[in-house]
Amino acid sequence: MLYNRLMNEGYDGPLTQALGEQLDRMDKLVATERATQEMFAAALQSLHTKEQQIADFT
Repeated sequence: MLYNRLMNEGYDGPLTQALGEQLDRMDKLVATERATQEMFAAALQSLHTKEQQIADFT
């Protein structure tokens, strides 16, 4: 990754640190988005299962 390459080459200035902080924030946002999508998919599957159970019962 760009940040790691910059750090390995000795570019440890404020811009590189700011880049690292932004990348950390982006990683957290991506993880949150992924978790949200997984929860939504599970809820949708649960709803589908309940609908199927109701259909089977009637």
